Amino acid sequence: MHQAIEAKEGVLVKEESKTYAKISVQNYFRMYKKIAGMTGTAQTSAEEFYKVYNLEVISIPPNRPLARTDENDLIYRNFKAKTDAVVHEVKERQKKGQPVLLGTTSIAKNEILSAALGAAGVKHELLNAKNNEREGSIIAQAGKPGAVTVATNMAGRGVDILLGGNPSTEADAKRVREAGGLHVIGTERHEARRIDNQLRGRAGRQGDPRSSPFFLSPADDLLRIFGGDRLKGLMNRFDVPDNEPIQFSFVTKAVMQAQEKVEGANFDFRKHLLEYDDVLNKQRSAVYDRRQKMLGMLAKEDIAAAISDAALAHFDAMVANGATEEDVKKALTETGIGSTDENSDGRDLILKASERVADNPLARNQLLGILDMLWMNNLDDLESLSQSVGLRAYGQHDPLVEYRQEAHHLFKSFWANYNAMIFGNIFKLSNGAGTAPQSQSKISLAPSTGSKSAEFNNVGRNDPCPCGAKNQDGTPKKFKHCGLQNTAEHQQLMAKKSNPKHEVTGG
Repeated sequence: MHQAIEAKEGVLVKEESKTYAKISVQNYFRMYKKIAGMTGTAQTSAEEFYKVYNLEVISIPPNRPLARTDENDLIYRNFKAKTDAVVHEVKERQKKGQPVLLGTTSIAKNEILSAALGAAGVKHELLNAKNNEREGSIIAQAGKPGAVTVATNMAGRGVDILLGGNPSTEADAKRVREAGGLHVIGTERHEARRIDNQLRGRAGRQGDPRSSPFFLSPADDLLRIFGGDRLKGLMNRFDVPDNEPIQFSFVTKAVMQAQEKVEGANFDFRKHLLEYDDVLNKQRSAVYDRRQKMLGMLAKEDIAAAISDAALAHFDAMVANGATEEDVKKALTETGIGSTDENSDGRDLILKASERVADNPLARNQLLGILDMLWMNNLDDLESLSQSVGLRAYGQHDPLVEYRQEAHHLFKSFWANYNAMIFGNIFKLSNGAGTAPQSQSKISLAPSTGSKSAEFNNVGRNDPCPCGAKNQDGTPKKFKHCGLQNTAEHQQLMAKKSNPKHEVTGG
């Protein structure tokens, strides 16, 4: 999207962004040895806490008895009738000296209600994302006698609104208590019961009095989706006037059932995403464990072992895949490992070359750089897979099962490519070729004789690679993904294109 806008505006089209790391919130929290929390609204999400984090939700009785009146919802015939009723309710409460807090579901609804209050001459404060620098002072005085505050569900969330204001005088606090405490008005039901409970929980703590009605209409988003037509029909049957609400417990119950359905759908969606991220999480854990060990490798023996393990794995794969003796000798010579004779075989040469290259201070950085680059490519591949695998449901295949299988193959290729790049590049360090990478995530690869890099100079990262490499499905490989099976010149140019400011030179 950024590149398309850059092209449209005629400015320099920069390289596409790369994802260095990726983790879901759930798996991030799961990394802690112990997790716990405290909130006043966890009970409605108890199932999700248990299934995702294996956490039980325990309700603790309040310090003082709750002095709150949770009235049945007031449902008006249309949106205008509801808004007029809210404004009338606010004016009546304000006359009594009772502070009022109005909760809205969005900034747009917040501003509509503010305009209606302004037209009726009701002095009030607006609490939304557009005036966050004044949020603290608005909340501090929201409990003063006659104060009216219109807030979105996020603004000031979880804050205790003190009766009488903050700082409060005893006279103001007493006047507010005698008027009935803070009057919380919900102007629409939210998708989650938790958010409604958070609105009601803005005040009335430690036994303070308060009331909290909800004013609704069939035009509200939640009611429109779940039974708005039925409500309209009910009002038409009873010929309910515009300024008269219906107030039945079964309607309030129906609204709560609708909220439960939405909460369940949202939970299923988050659970679905988590199942996909669990696949990535296993790969991430394995790669990060390997990376952490690399960062801790200080002894030459450890570095040599890491190099030889990867190089031997690639060597064994070459032999297993039917490479001829001539091919093996050529590969050992070209990569700088050495040439075989009567007294040595390939495995011995790799072990000796690994010890030699481990003396080079750049060896560990080279290991890290290759691992980081391939991991970024793997993240791109998994992202593309997750976006396309859903279409396989049309072929009667479970997308999640397909994703797990494909991700497993990609991960095997990831380690095979890692071993191949270690085998093909790192031993050149012992021959004086290669330079230090500027950071652990950048790779320097030395050019060999007879460089062909000129043919790649005008190739874009997303263009088909001129070398002609193909994906498994027969489509051309993109240039950015095609540095793993070809020449060192090709790999060097790919590294340059990933970081144009990084100069790569060879000895």
